[in-house]
Amino acid sequence: MTGTITKSPCPQCGEVGYLHITTRFVFKPLGTWSLAGAQDKTTGRMQPVLKCHNCSLDLIGEFDGEHHAAFDPPAPTGKPS
Repeated sequence: MTGTITKSPCPQCGEVGYLHITTRFVFKPLGTWSLAGAQDKTTGRMQPVLKCHNCSLDLIGEFDGEHHAAFDPPAPTGKPS
């Protein structure tokens, strides 16, 4: 899943036309899981990521039960619409 969001404003800067959604393998923090074996390894899962090419927004979301991306955006800090 990847694509550009052209009609919604960025939740951080408020600009329209800069949002992009993709998926990324997000690692689980060390010490929060256990895997058997002597080799170095890690675990994680694919999660949706909302990025803004205008500001520093890099928001990791969750997939709901219908395989739709769900994000809990921060309050806008940019220009009002």
